[in-house]
Amino acid sequence: MSDSVEQLIAEIEGGPDAQWTIRYRTPQEEYEGKLWNLADKEYFVQKDNLTQVRANTKYLHYHLFPNIKYVKTPNDKTITGRFMNFVAGFNDTAQEPFKGKFVQVLLLPRDDDSEEPSVRIIASNDKEMNPDLFGVMVDILANHTARVDEFYLWEPQG
Repeated sequence: MSDSVEQLIAEIEGGPDAQWTIRYRTPQEEYEGKLWNLADKEYFVQKDNLTQVRANTKYLHYHLFPNIKYVKTPNDKTITGRFMNFVAGFNDTAQEPFKGKFVQVLLLPRDDDSEEPSVRIIASNDKEMNPDLFGVMVDILANHTARVDEFYLWEPQG
């Protein structure tokens, strides 16, 4: 992760009540959403776990898009880069806490000299999101696709 992104994260005030803004698009429409800040918690998850989810884009209700237009930090600084955005609608067969919920998680691939292939959880529409919950979410998305009504992944381009 670049020093500039780390600096922006360090400057965020308001903890979990601060909000990130994300603008992203599908081929048909552009969307903007607000997500609760989790960047200050330094939550990292293994990047390898995401590979299987990405492979599931062969299912008709799983959609992959090439990039995010921009992200605004809670301090209103606009940044672009290697963000990933997971958006999933779970049906009533999914286990708690995802049963019948719509969940969005903004991630930033680690870009420092760490040997760990991981990504950082930056924000979510669920203030309780943490690496364990994200792991459950990824497991459902990777291994229990019938419990997912819709799934969208915006990932870094190239």
